[in-house]
Amino acid sequence: MNANSPRQQFVPNDLPLPLTTFVGRRGELRDVSRGIRAHRLVTLTGLGGVGKSRLAMQVGRATRSSFPGGVRLIEVDRIDPDRLLSLLERDVDRTVDGAGDAVSERGPSIDRRARGESLLILDNCEALAAQCSTAVDALLRRHARLHVLVTSRQPLSIVGEVTIRVPPMPAPGPQDVGRRGESMRRDAVRLFIDRASAALPGFRLTPDNTDAITAICRQMDGLPLGIELAASRLRALSPEQILTRLQHRSALWTIVSRAGPDRQRSMRANIGWSYHLCTPEECRLWARLSVFAGDFALDAVEAVCSGNGVDAETVPEVVAALVDKSILASAVTGPVVRYRLPSAWREFGAERLEEFGEVSTTARAHRDWCRRLVSRLGAEWIGRDQTYWLARLPREAADIEAAVHHSAGSANRDAALTMLLRLPDVYWWPPRLVEGLGTPLDGVLGAGPEHGARGVRGLAVRSELAASLGRPVAARASIDEAERIARRMGSRLLVDRVDRARAWTALLVGDPGWACETLERLSRSAPDPATPGDHLTTITLLAIASALAGRDPDRTAATCERILKDTAASGESLHRSYALWASALTAWLAGDTGRAESRLRGSLRLKLGMPEDAGTAWCLEVMAWISAANGWHERAAALLGAAAGWRAHPPVRMALDAVWSHHLECEAHVSRVLGGARYRSALRYGYRMSPHASITYALKKSPSAPARSSASTDALPLSRREMQVAALVALGLTDKQIAQRLSIARRTAESHVAHILVKLGLAGRVQIAAWYAVGGGFTDQADAEYVGN
Repeated sequence: MNANSPRQQFVPNDLPLPLTTFVGRRGELRDVSRGIRAHRLVTLTGLGGVGKSRLAMQVGRATRSSFPGGVRLIEVDRIDPDRLLSLLERDVDRTVDGAGDAVSERGPSIDRRARGESLLILDNCEALAAQCSTAVDALLRRHARLHVLVTSRQPLSIVGEVTIRVPPMPAPGPQDVGRRGESMRRDAVRLFIDRASAALPGFRLTPDNTDAITAICRQMDGLPLGIELAASRLRALSPEQILTRLQHRSALWTIVSRAGPDRQRSMRANIGWSYHLCTPEECRLWARLSVFAGDFALDAVEAVCSGNGVDAETVPEVVAALVDKSILASAVTGPVVRYRLPSAWREFGAERLEEFGEVSTTARAHRDWCRRLVSRLGAEWIGRDQTYWLARLPREAADIEAAVHHSAGSANRDAALTMLLRLPDVYWWPPRLVEGLGTPLDGVLGAGPEHGARGVRGLAVRSELAASLGRPVAARASIDEAERIARRMGSRLLVDRVDRARAWTALLVGDPGWACETLERLSRSAPDPATPGDHLTTITLLAIASALAGRDPDRTAATCERILKDTAASGESLHRSYALWASALTAWLAGDTGRAESRLRGSLRLKLGMPEDAGTAWCLEVMAWISAANGWHERAAALLGAAAGWRAHPPVRMALDAVWSHHLECEAHVSRVLGGARYRSALRYGYRMSPHASITYALKKSPSAPARSSASTDALPLSRREMQVAALVALGLTDKQIAQRLSIARRTAESHVAHILVKLGLAGRVQIAAWYAVGGGFTDQADAEYVGN
């Protein structure tokens, strides 16, 4: 064989051998490998501990054949700053043989191998950013065939640099809780399991530890260093014990590793290294930013954090510097950029805020900004800016709640309650409030006379939230307390507010007729000047209840038209979308499918971009009935699946009991026409659609059938709770008995059974029992034992 053949060529390489498995990062590995082949300078930036060095070395190994001149690694933090340039030039000259590609007067080299392209990896450049910028610029100008891959917490900022930000590893979200299959697909969990297996041989993910491990990965924001440090503690602690300790700030800092450079041996050292690289103004702003509980925009930073050492005019510049130094994460959200401090960085900043003595002043500034934000929201809610607020409100929710807690904690509960009551009803609907009946509301409600009218309204909101979550007993308890206070105060307006809460509960538990009678009376009452938006809500609820009850179609249609007329000038979207849906249902029940479809399209167009799951599910449901009536059977099945997908996550359970017979008829008819296999395939296709895709699909005028794929025949994985429900169905328990056994609402049990049928593509409870009897869905004996208990 020819000694110069590619198989025999020696490619210089001084990368250290890896001591642990490289987990995940397939996309980043592909992108960086392509980038360093196509460009001469690529810089990997990102948070300390995010895995930049490990990724760079893996890229060096993966692309070694593309650099016949060799791959070299230089750890910049181990070099004397004064000798950096001379040492780099010497090493690079040795790598490329100092001739073939040098821009000099020595003439072309005859050594073909020396003319091959070479890769230099410069690791940890942030401490000597200025010197590295000068050195790399000089090297690239001198050596035409040199490629440089840099890792740094901030870019070098020189001509020709391509910057790639390395993100944290994808971690499980709240929707993955209890779902072992979904959790195992997340790189963060895979990394934890890999490192845990090294620390404790035989360790694996089980139904008992899945929730704790996914919570650990979320607590660490998907940061590899934090995940590895947490996994190392498994020699002495269980995942649940680790999680408990991580929820206290001090425990986060005390996890220490003996390996690696000093800055990577603990989270405190890692974050402290970044802090050391900041200017005094950057340090102070970082500390003040820790007051934000969620992400935030530049206007919030300017309002809350400027002054006393941080010039308001320089805030944008300092924020940009913190982004460049990989301390703040940034993302474009609509027309603005929003920023976020990862949780560990926020905790570190909070400690510095205490050292500066600015905790109370910064918290007050944050509270006052939130009050102004909520006041503006209340003034602009019913208007053309409503869509803007619908998008912004979920992003600001965490900070609003933090401001409420601060107000309540400073013995100003009335101010806290006032802030909460200015928020629209839709604020309470996101899934984050499923577990507590609006924890910020509960925290400030004393249910006593000191709250007066505000207390009554707060209890009414809490009752509506409880009813929305399928907890009628808790709802009635709050309503009864609110009515007692309202009648003692002798206020008709407050009694009316309590009656609306009762009507809301009746509507949600499936009694739209009673709700109609109450709401009809309330709609004729004068609006409460303290809550001007409530009257529009009352009329909208009346339209919904009337449509569901099927009473007097003409009056229902007139109520819907009244809402559309009253909101036309303001440009309001949410109530209009519900009025259009109620009008569509009324038309459908009257046999006017054309008008029904037209109204549904109008409602769905308004709902695009709204965090409004229950109403969207209603629209898709009725659209499925129309499709079935028109003979578009696969489309109907896909829309039924999409509606089930929208119903799977929101806590707000709108009762369609009064018209649910149409769902059952549609389901039976479409399944019979398509046959079991085609029906289940289309159903699962719709269930798996993204929220935006499902609305877009429903808005298509052509009766398009769902796309076919081999994956469409796979059963969707059941959650931990759904596995429990399936086991109880197999035992022959009714929905009521399941609810009692699991201490959940009956409607919640019914919803779980419906989701199981959709996910598994089964036709009824008998098939669930058969599926369970043959071990369906179990991945090992541990699962079967868990569900069977």
